[in-house]
Amino acid sequence: MSILNLISDEELKILSIDQIKQIIGPKMRGLTIQTPIISKGTFLYRARKLGGSFQKNKEMSISELTYPPVELATIGRVNRENSSLFYCSLSKEAVFYELPLNVGNEIILSFWQVHKDIIVNNIGYTQKTFNQLSAKRICPKWTVSTNANISRSSVEDIDPTVLEKIKLGAGENADLLESLSSAFMCNVDENNVYRYKLTVAIAECHLGDICNSNEKINGILYPSVRTMAEEDNLAINPAFADQYLILKKAMHIRIDDKSEKNFSITMLDQAALGNDESLVWLGGLPTSPIMTACTITAVAGVDNNGDYFRSTEGIPCHWRIIDENTGVVHTFT
Repeated sequence: MSILNLISDEELKILSIDQIKQIIGPKMRGLTIQTPIISKGTFLYRARKLGGSFQKNKEMSISELTYPPVELATIGRVNRENSSLFYCSLSKEAVFYELPLNVGNEIILSFWQVHKDIIVNNIGYTQKTFNQLSAKRICPKWTVSTNANISRSSVEDIDPTVLEKIKLGAGENADLLESLSSAFMCNVDENNVYRYKLTVAIAECHLGDICNSNEKINGILYPSVRTMAEEDNLAINPAFADQYLILKKAMHIRIDDKSEKNFSITMLDQAALGNDESLVWLGGLPTSPIMTACTITAVAGVDNNGDYFRSTEGIPCHWRIIDENTGVVHTFT
């Protein structure tokens, strides 16, 4: 069964999101999904392009770097019009592809850290979908032993005999996942924005409260279409983002050159975090302290703010400097 076969493109133009959910929702009954938990301590990355109403000021509010106010929110892959979500990526490289950037454009790149595990659902993670997007990486898989199983958590107190009756068979489950992934990961441009109605309907069918629990599914994880599924995006419930995402760093960056797979950038400025939910721009990049003797080592992993550079093998790394006279450790990227 293909979700795309249930609704024609012409019907999609006139149907509302709620009408689409009424069509596809019943077809998802019994679907089982293996999904990860985004762990506390994970770093997330988001960017906004400077221009129009968004301008860099000496002091900016942190809220200017999060999600747009509802009155300015346009429909997206996961959100309805006039409904905001905190869109971000699990790598800083991805944000450069998610925005429509040209040479000369400037952005504010922000680094965020998760301070509570995020229970998410995921859409788009099938090998067929990855192949269609020309991904080079293998589609990730999550197992019950190491990650959350949202479907099981949602129905854990249901009579097992009832659960077995509604649970889809392996083949039917796989086919439905393929169908949902294909529909959700469709290419959308300015000429067919109405197709977002289908992706939003699918996303909303993957969200909600978890039965017999105070927890809820607070986000949708999905591969980035614009990076050909090489990177991962996340759309987070704004109430969760407000409470559990902490801004660690913000940088002002200029795009100097771009190609299909690469960007050349200049980092212009970095902000310090004020005590009143504000950013205070330093007027340039921070400099390393003067040391007469030091040891510099490239260390695998991100620094304390989530920043990194890539090694030749593609591994995230940062520099660790030890002042030989004082023993003080500094990090930079």
